[in-house]
Amino acid sequence: MSKQPVEQACQRLQRYVERCANGDYPSPAERYRLEGYLSALLDSELLAEATLRQWWQQAATVVDDEQVLIIGLPDGVSLPMLYRRAPVFPSGKSS
Repeated sequence: MSKQPVEQACQRLQRYVERCANGDYPSPAERYRLEGYLSALLDSELLAEATLRQWWQQAATVVDDEQVLIIGLPDGVSLPMLYRRAPVFPSGKSS
């Protein structure tokens, strides 16, 4: 038996964020498919906007960054790529 569409969407969003947090960045095609899937659930009213925002906040705790503000609604769902911050090392001599 297949999973319910809303449950599947939640799991797909969680995997997306976990992959970004681990540095295994999803391809643009994967991101666009997930955005389309979430948009379709919103349009069909199987998923509420508030629920999607709540999922995002829960999933985004995996990435400790201010960059986790995401969802561009009502125009549709827009997921950012969540990149880890690059390490910063001092260069040159300090004065």
